[in-house]
Amino acid sequence: MKRILCIVGSMDTGGAETFLMKIYRVLDREEYQIDFCVGTQKEGFYNKEILGKGGRVFSVCNKTTNLFRYIKELRCLIKSEQYCSVLRVGADCFAGLDLWVALSCGMEKRAFRSSNSGSDSGKVGNLLHIMLRKVIFSVSNIKIAPSKLAAEYTFGKRALEKGNVTILPNAIPIEKFVFHKETRERLRKKLQIDNKIVIGHVARLTKQKNQKFLLQILAEIVKKEQNVKLLIIGDGELKQELIEKARELGLGQYIDWMGIRDNINELMLCFDVFVLTSFYEGMPNVVVEAQASGLSCILSDTITKEVNITGNVKFLPIRENYQEWGEIILKKAMVRDNDAANKMKEKHYAIEESADKFVELLYT
Repeated sequence: MKRILCIVGSMDTGGAETFLMKIYRVLDREEYQIDFCVGTQKEGFYNKEILGKGGRVFSVCNKTTNLFRYIKELRCLIKSEQYCSVLRVGADCFAGLDLWVALSCGMEKRAFRSSNSGSDSGKVGNLLHIMLRKVIFSVSNIKIAPSKLAAEYTFGKRALEKGNVTILPNAIPIEKFVFHKETRERLRKKLQIDNKIVIGHVARLTKQKNQKFLLQILAEIVKKEQNVKLLIIGDGELKQELIEKARELGLGQYIDWMGIRDNINELMLCFDVFVLTSFYEGMPNVVVEAQASGLSCILSDTITKEVNITGNVKFLPIRENYQEWGEIILKKAMVRDNDAANKMKEKHYAIEESADKFVELLYT
């Protein structure tokens, strides 16, 4: 059996972790395994599933707490196992420092997968990333990104132009997201939204995802249409602040805060339209999934245009144009693409295809 080690912050429900799990589920695990190294002692959302499938989750010291101890523990882990490659997942070059540890351990295959097209590091952090990325990523001999925008941010435009970055789509198990009318009706009745116009939003509740803007849009929508419900699926450090903001705007009755769910594919069927207002995204999994369900997607224009796979995506600028967003959301609600699954397959978004490429890059 061939094993790789994947280094991530934690195995919770972020987009990068979810993509890794989608790959992991379709691997031939009698031949290929993934172990995960996380910088936290807290059990992640996916830990039990990983262990149940024969993988392992190793917890090391958090890098920001004690860098030298982190390096020591990571070195011990890499040296103690016969890994065929080490994969680091992240967005900026500082995460790439882990691959220098892998190099010092004699690892021949050192891969980095970009997970985003920006960060919340601020101007100084972004400037340091741009200045140092060439040096730090010189140790990475396999460079992967989910989109050109993510590749450019993480590795630089020249690395992309020279063909040094492999674009590996954020593919999905398409059949799981195909529209089923009976499932939709059953779940909408259970959630008591069967007669509502349902706006769907799936994301971590963080600054990057810009949910305050989404709440302002909803406040504009309910001035014209009260028969709406916004389903917010996800959790994060801004949850309480967002709940307070919704209360200030008088939106309590129009929002269901649903937390983290493991049946996103079914909940997508309940939506009438999908909205994502992020400041930046590498290649958002949830938008790929929403399109596979046939949903119209209304996105901020800071998100990579490559995510428009089916042609059923509308991009809008982030400014105080809440009324414009609201009008388009209501217009696009319940406009479903019945041929979405075929379009996804034609554009190589079947998870089995991405898994084959993943194996080729990291195990052979």
